[in-house]
Amino acid sequence: MKEVFEVGLDIIKKIQETQSEKLEQTGHLMAQTFMEGHKFFVSGSGHSHTMAEEMYARAGGFAFVVPILTSELTMTEHPTKSSNIERLSGYAKILVDLYGVSCGDVVLIASNSGRNAIQSNLHLKLKIMVHM
Repeated sequence: MKEVFEVGLDIIKKIQETQSEKLEQTGHLMAQTFMEGHKFFVSGSGHSHTMAEEMYARAGGFAFVVPILTSELTMTEHPTKSSNIERLSGYAKILVDLYGVSCGDVVLIASNSGRNAIQSNLHLKLKIMVHM
């Protein structure tokens, strides 16, 4: 058990050493986004859905956090249903339009694996919006 804790603490330390500047920049970006009246969206599918839930539900009702939490992207009905739905062509655009994501908003896309189709497609759709 001691080894498990040591590995976890090593990971936290590595994050602190390598990502502190990025986390501080993100904090400033979030404050600026809020002050300019934009929104902060959180999204995740499968297991990553939990992170989006936590950011929204644990924010103490802070209305600035807007979850993109669709039940079809969880594993509550069938373990492969979300995988099939997230691969549907155009589904990311549907979510962007449905939730009203616009330029100036911040979107946190959580992905445990880094290969969820919907998260990749959502990222590409948002990237296109920014460059338009």
